[in-house]
Amino acid sequence: MDSKRQSYYEREYGKPQRKQPKVLSNYAKFLKNLHTEQIAKLHAKNQHECDLLEDLRTYTIKRSAIEKSYSEALLKISSAYLNKKIPNIPDIKTDGAEEKWNMWNVWRTVLEENEKLARARLAAVEVFQQQIADEAKFLRQHKLNVAKKCTDTLAQAHKELQLTVLDVDKNKKMYFDEEHTAHDVRDKAKDIEEKLKKKKGSFFQSITSLQKNSAKVSSRRDQLEEKSTGARNDYLLSIAAANAHQNRYFLVELQSCMQSMESSVYEKVSEFLTLMGRTELLTCSATQHSFGKIRDQAQQLTREYNLQCLYLYYPVLKQHIQYEYEPCDNDPVDTVTMDHESVVQTLAQEARRWATRVVRETALVRDATRKIHLYQAMRDAGQKVDPNDPNGPELEVRLDELRATIRRSETSKVKYEARLECLRNSGAPVDEWLKEVDLLAVQDTLPRSSSLLSV
Repeated sequence: MDSKRQSYYEREYGKPQRKQPKVLSNYAKFLKNLHTEQIAKLHAKNQHECDLLEDLRTYTIKRSAIEKSYSEALLKISSAYLNKKIPNIPDIKTDGAEEKWNMWNVWRTVLEENEKLARARLAAVEVFQQQIADEAKFLRQHKLNVAKKCTDTLAQAHKELQLTVLDVDKNKKMYFDEEHTAHDVRDKAKDIEEKLKKKKGSFFQSITSLQKNSAKVSSRRDQLEEKSTGARNDYLLSIAAANAHQNRYFLVELQSCMQSMESSVYEKVSEFLTLMGRTELLTCSATQHSFGKIRDQAQQLTREYNLQCLYLYYPVLKQHIQYEYEPCDNDPVDTVTMDHESVVQTLAQEARRWATRVVRETALVRDATRKIHLYQAMRDAGQKVDPNDPNGPELEVRLDELRATIRRSETSKVKYEARLECLRNSGAPVDEWLKEVDLLAVQDTLPRSSSLLSV
């Protein structure tokens, strides 16, 4: 079409309307996908919470079984040893003195405190079972039952909200359509008005015709402006309604659904874990108190105090027998006398013999002690018998025999020394008699033939 014909066409029929862009209604579609994902995530959240409750329940049951088994075993052995006949050896109580305990009473304290702790642990097991395991099971089942009802209610709210948003999409499309049309007519009317202001027609159109066309376009513009305004108002009002609906959904309906599905799970889990920690702390505190008491009593244990208690319980152990001289017919003499020459000679001979025996026994003890050290070194090296005498007795037998030899020699030695001391206290010249004893000669006379003492 040439320019003249195009101008005539535009004068008669107006400018052709431009193609309106397509308005996509994505609010409702996006919201539907969002609601679907929210439902899925709410179910996932609820499942996570239920899984935690189940883990808490099974953990508590398994731990309670361990605690119960341990506590029952501890209670059993404590009761068994308490029922045994423990010697009732009393403690010595003195006003103002530091309190002490003998080891039998400390042992009784150990058993009694362990029995108390076992009963305390069994009580804790009951607390865990009733207030955690059972409550967690009930709460989990309640959450599973409530979840479907809550999500069904929320799905209904989703449908209502989606209808509201769908109305926004519809009003938006209508507004865009009306506004595009009004915009085109508005441009056409503006163009005609500018031509009238310039009073400039065209070859094919007079001023009168242009005025008529202007009136016609202005009338259409006013109509379209009115429609566009109405569509815009509907669009704005639907947005306000949709936002209000969204606010109520998010702040009221979604939160209410979440709270109903939660069923106070966070508060309950807090109570469970707090109870678990508090009960364990009470048990640990009781354990600390009991074993602190045992430690304090045990630190007071001494051999001297225990022997004092034993002597009260078994007085015979404290009887140290010593013999006193009993004179006959009121004999006034109570010491060794040397009134006769023959007595002096006899006592001198006996003193020399006793001194010789003291030296011999001392040498025997020293030799036996040396051999004990030697045999102990062999035993510590892993040997069972003396390698110099493989067919002889085992090392333990040799050690026992040497210890017996030392015991006999030391006993004989103290007896001979006591005789010499008795003579010395009676005024006998014991030291002069002993000068005649050839100690080296005595040592050379020590027996060497015994297989027990040979190395």
